[in-house]
Amino acid sequence: MGHGDFLDTKNVGETRRKLCEGRLGWLHNRLTVSHTAQETGYLFIHHSLTRADVSDNDKIHPTNAHALRALVHLFSHIHNMFFGRLHLICHGLSSRGPFSTVKRTAHQTTLLMQSKQPLIVGTKNAAHTVYLFEKDQVAIHDHF
Repeated sequence: MGHGDFLDTKNVGETRRKLCEGRLGWLHNRLTVSHTAQETGYLFIHHSLTRADVSDNDKIHPTNAHALRALVHLFSHIHNMFFGRLHLICHGLSSRGPFSTVKRTAHQTTLLMQSKQPLIVGTKNAAHTVYLFEKDQVAIHDHF
């Protein structure tokens, strides 16, 4: 079925989002093990590694996201990355492959698309996502 790693990108006691060297080293070791075992890799990461082109969300980007992107780029067995913290539905491609957002159980946000760069306004009801992993597929169900 594959191998999944969960990575928090917020350091205890700090408001800035930055991956410490310890977490980067831990992830490198985990990805090396799953790559060597020829397992499909999935990453669950608290903060997005890619810009969503939404001003408020891009402000919470990890300050050293480039270091994590460089690490992830070393491993070809990663099939999907799942990001939290965006409070909205967002799917796309990064340098390593596809990504999806994990819905927030607190609330979702609404976008105002009338400005040059979208702004987040208001809130929607809480939501959640169910991921079904099987040997040859991943199904993603968004629930609101």
